Amino acid sequence: MKERLARLGRALWSVVVAVCRAVAAWLRALAAALWRWVRAWGLRRGVRAKERERGEVFAGLGRMVYVLYTRSLVRNHDLLVECDKVHAINVEIDELWSKLDAVRTERGTSGEATPRVALMPAETDGAEQAAASHQT
Repeated sequence: MKERLARLGRALWSVVVAVCRAVAAWLRALAAALWRWVRAWGLRRGVRAKERERGEVFAGLGRMVYVLYTRSLVRNHDLLVECDKVHAINVEIDELWSKLDAVRTERGTSGEATPRVALMPAETDGAEQAAASHQT
């Protein structure tokens, strides 16, 4: 009987050890996957920062080329075409700003101006309603 209990104890212990090893292996795999994800996320973040930096440099270069274009110093046909596109966009933007200014400053077409304040103060309304409710 003692021998059976000892074998049962060893069997249970080996099951517990096997489960612990499996859980530990699963946790190691999870930690490794999480670490890879964190590293990849950091690298993607770095790539996006460098792409943003590159875009800012390109934008700066474009502004410099456009300044040269306004001074008639650009000779390359491709750059001239692109600068003409930018100039056309700038003209459209100016037109839109003019329209916006016109909309902001236009008056209503109705002959009657709308009042900016209420015709009767709110305190008067409340006082009249209170007096009416006390009389009934």
